[in-house]
Amino acid sequence: MTGRLRKSIEAWLNRRGIDHPQAQWMVEFQVAAAGVACIGIVLCGWVRAGMGFGVGALLATMNFCVLAKLVPQLIQEQKGSILAVLASFYLRLFLTALVLFLALVPAGLPPISVLAGLSTILVTFVVWAGKYIVTQQHKEA
Repeated sequence: MTGRLRKSIEAWLNRRGIDHPQAQWMVEFQVAAAGVACIGIVLCGWVRAGMGFGVGALLATMNFCVLAKLVPQLIQEQKGSILAVLASFYLRLFLTALVLFLALVPAGLPPISVLAGLSTILVTFVVWAGKYIVTQQHKEA
């Protein structure tokens, strides 16, 4: 069951331009970790904190997905890449700021929970780095 699910997730990511295996693993881990944490927070009875965490985790995940798709394209492409990078960066920056503003001011979600959700990407990077170090040590041995 999990093998078939994993293959369908990888196919979905491939269709969206995220085809590097390490990037796919990181996106899968980010979505799973953020989802499990968000569900856990809500099950503890902290619904507003769970909503704030979910908004932050969704922002972090979406920004990471855009970068995971854009960076390999920029490495292969030589001409016109500066305009694409700047446009993507400022558009993401504007949309992220807009969502943060709407989550914090009109919706009144707890800022700490939104920040914790945004920080889920750091957990993903730390776990990925640990996985990378362990697999490299096994290859050298």
